[in-house]
Amino acid sequence: MKNLIKTKGKIKLIQISTDMVFSGGEKDPGPYEENHPLSNSADKVSWYGWTKNQGEKMAGEADGTVVRIMYPVKAKLDTKQDYIHRPLILLKKDGLYPLFDDQFVTFTFIDDLSKALEIVIEKDLNGIFHVSSDVFSPYELIKYAAEEMGMGSKTIRGGSVVEFLKTQKNKSRYPIRGGLKTKKSERELGMKFLKWKEVVDKMIEQGLTLA
Repeated sequence: MKNLIKTKGKIKLIQISTDMVFSGGEKDPGPYEENHPLSNSADKVSWYGWTKNQGEKMAGEADGTVVRIMYPVKAKLDTKQDYIHRPLILLKKDGLYPLFDDQFVTFTFIDDLSKALEIVIEKDLNGIFHVSSDVFSPYELIKYAAEEMGMGSKTIRGGSVVEFLKTQKNKSRYPIRGGLKTKKSERELGMKFLKWKEVVDKMIEQGLTLA
């Protein structure tokens, strides 16, 4: 949850956090700006989100920096499948589950995150930063990726996160309208993050594989 990085003769605390520190609910929808108030109750977020929420508060008390991300993705993976690889692999095996078409989130391109962290470290920046794409639904993301990879998308089915959450004990398990806004972060970091379609295109260009 925390990375300690030595810079300019002192120890700098960087908290890698998530948009799940917010509810992602219809009463307080995202995408969220960097200064959006944190949820004040564990009942409004998932347990994972609550631990990150509390971690952010501790990082602030320690004069640390918070970098929020969401669903990190990259072209080539060594181990765990990410938000793009897993659905495409299941699609290839004809085992893809319905994808939410009424859920709106963002993801983080690892290449953008690496560059942003480098800037934060080199410039010794404090505060809260977001590294994220623009908003999409899981359905349109995988449909676009499958078509761009020549896999076809006719068998991809949509589903409702709202209806799914009605069957869950934890109604905050998944965000309905989550994601992160990045305008302030891009200005302060002096960089521009790729849009979600640009990330998919870049991953394919970099050799996205489904092995």
